[in-house]
Amino acid sequence: MTTANRSDRFSEGVGPYRPSQPPYGREASRPKAFSPPEDPNNHTLQIIAIGPRTVVDHYMIRQHQLGYAEPKEWSRPLSAPDGINTMRILTKRFPKRQ
Repeated sequence: MTTANRSDRFSEGVGPYRPSQPPYGREASRPKAFSPPEDPNNHTLQIIAIGPRTVVDHYMIRQHQLGYAEPKEWSRPLSAPDGINTMRILTKRFPKRQ
């Protein structure tokens, strides 16, 4: 593909950059920030896995095999902000040390 053809594709909105839209879609379509309930006795850690659905699911299964997180602890598959990938969120709570 020549440079001229590539720039024609981008200007038509066919390539990865579409100038008519913000980079992560419209503001209204972005997922709301997740904030778990505050627990004064625990620290909260959130791990976000973003990528192709098969890779994210494989990562979730691997964390289970390592004994770190049960599959049911992960969120359901969500659309990532880029609109292409999948996202899952794991929330772990750890007791605060005094």
